[in-house]
Amino acid sequence: HKAAMTDSKVLIEGENGTGKELVARAIHHNSQRAGQPFVALNCAAIPETLIESELFGYQRGAFTGAVIDKPGRFLAAEGGTLLLDEVGDMSLLTQAKVLRVLEEGVIEVVGGEPIPVDVRVITATNKNLQKEMEKNRFRDDLYFRLNVLNIKVPSLRDRREDIPLLVEHFIDCFCEEHGVVQKRLTPEAIEQIVAYPWPGNVRELKNFIEKLVVLVEGVDVQAEDVTSILKHYPTLRLGPSAKKMALTFKEAKAAFEREFIREKLIVSDWNVTEAAKILEMPRTYLHKKINKLGIEK
Repeated sequence: HKAAMTDSKVLIEGENGTGKELVARAIHHNSQRAGQPFVALNCAAIPETLIESELFGYQRGAFTGAVIDKPGRFLAAEGGTLLLDEVGDMSLLTQAKVLRVLEEGVIEVVGGEPIPVDVRVITATNKNLQKEMEKNRFRDDLYFRLNVLNIKVPSLRDRREDIPLLVEHFIDCFCEEHGVVQKRLTPEAIEQIVAYPWPGNVRELKNFIEKLVVLVEGVDVQAEDVTSILKHYPTLRLGPSAKKMALTFKEAKAAFEREFIREKLIVSDWNVTEAAKILEMPRTYLHKKINKLGIEK
């Protein structure tokens, strides 16, 4: 709210998928520039050879293939706000040109004349720009120009209290979008979702909820429905501690039982009678456990 009240530069930091662009849009829509354009450019998605013309535009005949005049993102955002997303991926040459625009308020159109612009610049990054400066990959003068106001967007696993609200919002959106019956999640299903670490943050959660809406039949979404989809998610890349965070007590208990019984079956050469003796349980009860836990040779 304070950032929206001024034209100060804002640097938004956070992991991929946390909603950095939404923060930038919120700043714009609550500012005096709200009636003017909001333009976003993902710097990581534009090749270095093209980013200059994307930012500043070009005139017809400036280079081979330039058959018409094309305004750049700065001109498209005139009077409004320009978000330079993933600014840490800009080349040093482009950084120098952006710095000049910020200092002089003038852009140089490729093949054309300098043009004054009135644009508020907000930047976002998933990189640690201070470390990038230490490695001479980001200009310190540009960093201090951009980092007037700093907003750090926490990862979703650090703000789990937001997850039920986001789930409710995405459920409503996707049920309407896909024309399906309104879904309701049981408390156990919500608990499962909250427990997962969501390495892809809100973007990954949104994708997951769309899968739930499309794949689960009926109105009530159960914990088993959540588990059946989550088991395909790559929690292993986060290491054992993150994987454990994704489990409820009930799941952790079942996982322990599954591995414990499997070990005893291997020791007994998959002879259920022998394994039952080792485990000191009735053979019929062990058979039920094997079927329930899905243990296969």
